[in-house]
Amino acid sequence: DETVKLMHDPNLMGWRVGDRIGIAPTDKTSSGHGEAFTIIGIDKGGSLMLDKRVQYVHEAKFAPAHTPGGNNIPALMSAEVINLSRNIIITGDEFRHVPCDSSLPEAIPGEETSTQGCRCSSFRKACTLGLHTAAMHGGTARIQNTRVERCGQRGIEGKYCLHFHKLHDCPTCLFKSNAIEGSHNRGIIIH
Repeated sequence: DETVKLMHDPNLMGWRVGDRIGIAPTDKTSSGHGEAFTIIGIDKGGSLMLDKRVQYVHEAKFAPAHTPGGNNIPALMSAEVINLSRNIIITGDEFRHVPCDSSLPEAIPGEETSTQGCRCSSFRKACTLGLHTAAMHGGTARIQNTRVERCGQRGIEGKYCLHFHKLHDCPTCLFKSNAIEGSHNRGIIIH
């Protein structure tokens, strides 16, 4: 099908013809395939007409909750749909794949990663390098309504798309309404 019906009205959310959207996979353990589309129409009922057919199943269903005490309120299990269009885009270079180095120190015992580069492990022979950002140990950072692409570094500790690292009290810090696309590792980390 080339039509998608959302839970919320895209007209009220400010979505427009020409915007790009992403639909997340719904297979167990985050497997499956996400898909990207361009909106070519929005009807009065809020359904989106897409530029191509949906190739994979993105299931939406109510699942019974299994909580102690019998409070079995059903939960909606459905694919997340995000508008990827933003006026500001931060794009990393093409991903690079680098071989591991067995001489690098382990950042956290047992995790088999290093903050100093691509550390060899029982499950890694190479790492993927992309753009990473970090606001660290004080200062401030505000990134809002921005798409960040080709980011994150798979296999290297602490290299994430958007990262607040030990900023402590930072009332002016903000990550809001961002879209992360084509990332490796985690998208947003705050600790």
